[in-house]
Amino acid sequence: MSQENVEVVREFAQRFAAGGHVSREFFDPEIVWDTTASGMPSAGVYNGHQGVRRFWVDWLEPWEDYNIDYSEYIDAGDAVVLVFRQAGTGRGSGVRIEREFFGVWYLEDSKVVRFRLFESRGQALEAAGLRE
Repeated sequence: MSQENVEVVREFAQRFAAGGHVSREFFDPEIVWDTTASGMPSAGVYNGHQGVRRFWVDWLEPWEDYNIDYSEYIDAGDAVVLVFRQAGTGRGSGVRIEREFFGVWYLEDSKVVRFRLFESRGQALEAAGLRE
């Protein structure tokens, strides 16, 4: 099942990076989207499909441009650690920001049931039950 989980996360990531619409098909209706460990200004816990949508609307709105590059998918059994770099220019400030993040995607029956965002690789690996 773990390679299947990696493929689910990879498909989501590729669709999102390409600017395509990412449907709810990837997420359990009761998904918990947790960015509290990320250090982001909008960090919080978002619940369900509407919560995930609210997160993305709030996160993407202030960027003049935004791109995301994925560099590593780490199989952790029922979870996948995804290493990625986000970059964008602030719509109001004109400041360009680039930052690496580490996401842990927890899956059941090929659906994401929980997502957690971290600032460090070590935190993400630990949350996924792996060692650095």
